[in-house]
Amino acid sequence: MAHRRVSRRQFLIGTATTGAALAWGTREAPAQKKAASLRLWILKTYVEPTNKAVEASAQRWAAKHGGSVTVEYFTFEDMQTKYVAAIENKNTPDVGQLETSAPARFAGMGQLLDLTGFAKQIESQVGKPPANVAPVNIIDGKLWAIPWYIMAPFWYVWRDEFEKKKVKLPTTFEEAKQAAHALNRPTDNFYGLGQSWNRTADGYGVMQSLMYSYGASWVGKDGKYRSIKTPAMQKAMRWATDIYKEGIQPADTLTWTGSGNNENFIARNIAQTSNGPSITFAMENAVAKATDAADRKKKEEALANHVALPHPAGPEGLRMWAIAMSFAIFKNSKDPEAAMSLVAHLLSPEETL
Repeated sequence: MAHRRVSRRQFLIGTATTGAALAWGTREAPAQKKAASLRLWILKTYVEPTNKAVEASAQRWAAKHGGSVTVEYFTFEDMQTKYVAAIENKNTPDVGQLETSAPARFAGMGQLLDLTGFAKQIESQVGKPPANVAPVNIIDGKLWAIPWYIMAPFWYVWRDEFEKKKVKLPTTFEEAKQAAHALNRPTDNFYGLGQSWNRTADGYGVMQSLMYSYGASWVGKDGKYRSIKTPAMQKAMRWATDIYKEGIQPADTLTWTGSGNNENFIARNIAQTSNGPSITFAMENAVAKATDAADRKKKEEALANHVALPHPAGPEGLRMWAIAMSFAIFKNSKDPEAAMSLVAHLLSPEETL
């Protein structure tokens, strides 16, 4: 069966990104062995058409080069543990999709190939990485991962809940907490907020936004560790703990995984949450799958009623988190030339435009 190439718009929607996908373009494929067998690790998004599109693209490369690509998925929940286990067992993939801090981390561990030369070979066609992405992928003057896309969040709210109570849509974290108190109805199983401090981007990403927006950080510009006892960090931590102590969230919030806030928001159990655009995709998909006219009307009203706001700001302004995703090639790849060819293919205009 023929595979349909994914358009740029579909790709950006599918990956739940708000930043531009960075197509690095094709290059003359490096000399490589025929019938190369590669392993590709990518993030399993909450948008299945995207997962299938990327996998189909990899298989087109395999068909073109007479080789094979085994696509393996990780999630935000198991990303760190899966990569660490692979490194410890010397079983890393040929090509791996990495999140923001991983290129520096894994390069420092001696796990990645230096892709500086590879990037320069294709620079004339696609230019250099954007300035705001370069620090993530370039460490000590060497480029260790090729940028792919940026995934940024929104602050989702139910418009009708705010309008019924005449509550202002929040622009700051403090306003979001005040709104949560005004909208909270525990007896109806409806809570003003749904924010879990877990090991997914919905947890640590929002924590980063909160910290930076309050002027807090783990290290200073001098590279020295900053204590959690600094005034700015204490203010941020007070917000982070108050939302649990003040009864404005479901009791099981801390047990949520990456999809917990999505599910609770769509089910209208919470008035506010932070998430990427996958919530909007899920609601649009629900409309498309409506069983009858009444069901469709209900889901269309819900879709029109949900609002994706900019992330809240803090005393130091808006410091919104975002995840910079990239492709890296691990040193233990048996065919690095084929791996580079695969990366060039996945990011080529033919596959992303």
